[in-house]
Amino acid sequence: MKKRNFSVVKHEEVNNDLQTIIDYYNEKKYKLGNEFYSCALKQMKRLKNDFLLYEIKYQKVRCVSIDRFPYLIHYTINENEKVVFINAVIGMSQDPETHWGKR
Repeated sequence: MKKRNFSVVKHEEVNNDLQTIIDYYNEKKYKLGNEFYSCALKQMKRLKNDFLLYEIKYQKVRCVSIDRFPYLIHYTINENEKVVFINAVIGMSQDPETHWGKR
């Protein structure tokens, strides 16, 4: 199977999403936020080639879980521009439309 190797681009608010989660986990346990970030980054890098592995959940948005943590990476694909666009990183129990509906 041919590698697709799309670019992965994050919405400007995704870094804020990540930092909020990192801070939360670091308060719970020393360096746990760093472990979260490492797992999240690993999944984001995988999306360069594996973006089609995950099904569409709603309105052309696909979600991939972050290993060991109850968070999802919400993303869309622009096949013409060969871009995977990460819209948000939010908890599995949060409503995505409420969290990032205006992005």
